[in-house]
Amino acid sequence: MGTHTLQGLELAAAAKALGTTRPALLKQLRTLGVIYHNSPLPQSQYITAGYFTVETKGFSNDHGINRQYSKTLVTGTGMSWLAGLINDNDGNEQSAA
Repeated sequence: MGTHTLQGLELAAAAKALGTTRPALLKQLRTLGVIYHNSPLPQSQYITAGYFTVETKGFSNDHGINRQYSKTLVTGTGMSWLAGLINDNDGNEQSAA
């Protein structure tokens, strides 16, 4: 699957466009409280603000059991916001809200 959908960019592609890596971006977003500590899903206020969308997909594993997973996508508005956030907070640990 590609790194761009109708809803936005996958986190790895967004990180690359911002000049960083997915793990580094996730670490910074966790530190700032934008995404949850134990997953790459954004807090609801950042989805409501239009910075992210969450896509839910399903699949069947090798044993025929249906599973679901969620994927965070960064919107165009979110890319602009993230670029400012990363530049403003590079090395700082401040709240993103």
